[in-house]
Amino acid sequence: MSESIVPGLPAARGITHRRRSPIEACADAPPIPFHRTVLCEGDVAAVTAVLRSGWLTTGPRAKELETGIAALLGRRHALALNSATSALFLAYKAAGVGPGDDVLVPAMTFVATAEVALHLGARPVIVDVDDETLLLDLKDLERKLTRRARVIAPVHYAGHPCAMAPLRAIAAAERLAIVEDAAHCLTGHEGGHRPGEGTLGAALSFYATKELPIGEGGALVSDDEGVIERARRWSLHGISKPAHARMQVGARAIYDVEDIGFKMNLPDVLAALGVAQLPRMEAHRARREALAQRYDAALAFVPGIRPLRVRPGFTSARHLYVVRVDAKSAGLDRDELAAELGARGIGTSVHFTPIHEMTALKSLLGTRPGDCPVASRAGREVLSLPLHPALTDEECDRVTNELRAIVAARAP
Repeated sequence: MSESIVPGLPAARGITHRRRSPIEACADAPPIPFHRTVLCEGDVAAVTAVLRSGWLTTGPRAKELETGIAALLGRRHALALNSATSALFLAYKAAGVGPGDDVLVPAMTFVATAEVALHLGARPVIVDVDDETLLLDLKDLERKLTRRARVIAPVHYAGHPCAMAPLRAIAAAERLAIVEDAAHCLTGHEGGHRPGEGTLGAALSFYATKELPIGEGGALVSDDEGVIERARRWSLHGISKPAHARMQVGARAIYDVEDIGFKMNLPDVLAALGVAQLPRMEAHRARREALAQRYDAALAFVPGIRPLRVRPGFTSARHLYVVRVDAKSAGLDRDELAAELGARGIGTSVHFTPIHEMTALKSLLGTRPGDCPVASRAGREVLSLPLHPALTDEECDRVTNELRAIVAARAP
């Protein structure tokens, strides 16, 4: 069968052209990036208003964001910060973490969960994960508890909340604090129980690819006013009175430094972008849920492709859509599949390389792949597909159609 080189024009008589490969056929289609940020004119106007106000650093918009975040999660207090990493650091510090202490963290997480413990002089104890959800494995957690343990830091991986009741029971029995890494889980919950409930607090991320994307930023939420008060003071050099309070006309400019602190505050120019987007968070989660279910249906019977499931009773924030690639059944491994999809214009990512296999942590802690075998295997298999509110049904279908075609051509 002849095929035209120029779409819409018939092939020249007597000349035939070879059928294009799937990669060539996709060359004309626009690429599907792993992530696209959804912004509207109202978001631009909110940032512009701050620029016109003349007050760019931490001030009224940051306070407004804190109020909105606390209300969304049902927490009494929130502190806007420059990153989730800072939120974790301040929460660990509020829990008393210091030299000689252990912080228990899951192997499948971003390195920050462990790094901040090291910055405080503590040791991260890396715990394996559950094979079905890649959440913290309770049995391995109990095996790895030490007399030096001070904090358990569960990670709500990909937006799926951890089951917190059993964790709280372990923490209570061992007299440990719980600090939740909820960087993936702004809108996820377990039967209405949201991050920060019944724990010391939860760290949130507002990074460019997260649910509330302001570029860089985060927050610490807690029902403990003392935790937030100390964290707020530490987040701005230990100063007793922030700049916005000191610099109003007629205000006293005198201040004190009550603690040795850090520089972790969130400026208003970024906070305003978060305030503008907050009302759309639940609608965006619903859209990601619909896309995730569309993925589930399309990939249900693809050999060697196993999407992570959401357990009954849990509402995932659906921050990520993660599949695991079994190389033997699929006919190619995770990296080969990612490369094939990339050649077809489809972006993917990996969440995560297990932290116990990273060079720096192996060097510092002496960790080995066998320490967390489930996470080690998952680290070779996990692949995150595009999932964001701007993804269309047609783009979702193109991702699954291409993935199925790739596996169909390679599976034994």
